[in-house]
Amino acid sequence: MSVEGPVTAGIITRRGGEQAGLAGLALLVSLAIFIESPVIDLLTTSTTLSRTHAAYLQIRRFTAMLMLWVASIQALVSLTPFYWVLIERVIGAEHDVAVVLRPAMIVMIPWAAMVGWRRFLHGVLIRFDNTKPVGIGTSVRVISIVGFCLGLYEWTSIPGLTVAAIAMVAGVSCETLFIHLVSRPTIRRCLDPMVGTDEDKGLPMNELWHFHYPLTLATMTMILSMPLISAALARSPDSVRMLAAWGLAQGTMFLFRSVTFALPETVVALYRDTETRARLSEFCTRVGIVCGVAVLLAYFSGAANWFFLVVLDGKPEIVVLSALALLVTVLVPVVNARGALFRGLLAAHRETKIRLYAIIVAIVSLALTLSLGVSLRLDGIVVAGFGMTIQVAAELIVLSGFWKRSRNIRALA
Repeated sequence: MSVEGPVTAGIITRRGGEQAGLAGLALLVSLAIFIESPVIDLLTTSTTLSRTHAAYLQIRRFTAMLMLWVASIQALVSLTPFYWVLIERVIGAEHDVAVVLRPAMIVMIPWAAMVGWRRFLHGVLIRFDNTKPVGIGTSVRVISIVGFCLGLYEWTSIPGLTVAAIAMVAGVSCETLFIHLVSRPTIRRCLDPMVGTDEDKGLPMNELWHFHYPLTLATMTMILSMPLISAALARSPDSVRMLAAWGLAQGTMFLFRSVTFALPETVVALYRDTETRARLSEFCTRVGIVCGVAVLLAYFSGAANWFFLVVLDGKPEIVVLSALALLVTVLVPVVNARGALFRGLLAAHRETKIRLYAIIVAIVSLALTLSLGVSLRLDGIVVAGFGMTIQVAAELIVLSGFWKRSRNIRALA
């Protein structure tokens, strides 16, 4: 999925209007994912709770409500005068960036709803150890994105950022349709109402809500980091170039972090006892270290500069900053992998509120770091990268501290 970022950035650089388009891409992704945040943790909720037919039906209804909600919010932001207030006054983007961004924001209206249905079904597949379709579905998405990007680039004159948005929506729609179709056999086999037991009494909506809402609030708070970083870059010296460099680099940064994003559900699905917890802990640590080493190799070998310059066709002055953005976030996947372990363990024990507390601490830490950097007029890319590192470190401290404390309490009970 992380291939999506470099592909869309590459199309923008080749279409013209590079700096405004890439700056708009940074804002498009951050705003779209923030609006999408209520449905993101349907993956964890579905993986953890989709154990019976009745629970599955209740989560499906819950998913439909959230899909309607996020699509409505995206439409409200994109189609009303509030758009200009948000982009130009609140975030502080320049007017030419806001003009380029708006058509892409309108195209993205169905985006979050498609993501919600897909993540709900992903959770069901993971719950019943059928993870292969998840990977195949992602391949469908990537192929669709590349196909739409190339087709629209060759045969239309649509602006690059709008091409990127159309390709992103088309890609996630194709993936969602694929996952919907291939999940049917698993649902029929594992969640057939005829094989239910006396314990299959459903999942009360209040119980479902109390499990999910801390995850949603935590994700919404966490994703605030993206517009916060964009706002800080918009207020930094040479703001358009900083936003353009961040927009060019963010897909690649996500690529190196992406492996860690699958870890919480892996922990939820496989955690059983002390022995499995130790193995999962070791695995998460190794994943984080591999990702961090990969970032260092990409930067110091010159592969990052080559990728941004040749593959994504970035301008030399932007490429240098984009490579720097990759380097200053080198510790983010390492720390995030450890945090993913504790997020999974706490979700398995249905301690979801703790993640919300951890994210609040993390976002406050990020906001303070960014505010200090902006006030001191420091280099925006360095401030953003350092702020992201402080953010994930603060979250890890809270999560690991609570896990150790709760484990000691359970041992004494």
